[in-house]
Amino acid sequence: IKEDGIYTVRSQEELELIYAIVMQEAGNNYEGALAVITSAANRCHSSRWKSYGSTILEQLTAPSQYCYSIDNYWRKYLGGNVPDNVKQAVADGLNGKTNHSYTCFRSTSGGDPTRVNIGGNWYFGD
Repeated sequence: IKEDGIYTVRSQEELELIYAIVMQEAGNNYEGALAVITSAANRCHSSRWKSYGSTILEQLTAPSQYCYSIDNYWRKYLGGNVPDNVKQAVADGLNGKTNHSYTCFRSTSGGDPTRVNIGGNWYFGD
C-alpha cells in the first residue's frame, strides 16, 4: 500500500474499516469494489470534494457520503470479514489502480443516460 498522500492507511483497523465500507457499498464483486474505492480516490483529487478529506479513508467516512455515516450495515464486515476479491480490489485501489474517473454513484441510473454501471452501481460526476 502506498504510504503517502491519499493512499495512507495507518493501521490494520483502518484497513479493515475500508474493507467493510467498500464491501457494503459494492458487494462481493471485484470491479464494483475497485469502483467504490476509485470514487473515493477521485474525490481526493477533486477540488469540489477535497473538503471531505484528503485520504481515501477520510472520504469514505465523511458525514452523509458513503454508507459509513448513513447506516451500520457495514459493521458486519469488520475484522476482515470480506472475501479475498474485495480485499484485492481495496489493495489495488490503495496502490493507485482505478477503473473510472467518476466521483459519485447511486444504486440506480435515475434515468440519466450519462451514468455508467460498474458492478451494480451507477457512476457519475467529476
